[in-house]
Amino acid sequence: MRVVEVQPGSPAQAGGIEPGDVIVGLDSDIVTGIDDIARILDGTRIDKRVATRILRDGAVATLDIVPTERLP
Repeated sequence: MRVVEVQPGSPAQAGGIEPGDVIVGLDSDIVTGIDDIARILDGTRIDKRVATRILRDGAVATLDIVPTERLP
């Protein structure tokens, strides 16, 4: 899933996600779209480190992201 925008102050920004990154995995799960991210995170990983695999500039990197509760 290609990142188009990163919200200021978000866990994604704090973890180093940048616009243009392609998220390809969370922990041991493969990500192909936003539905995968919602299904994988589903509240069970809130406030726990998630190893997030991204593709940036042709190279795979792993960033540690700590998801928080989403505001309504």
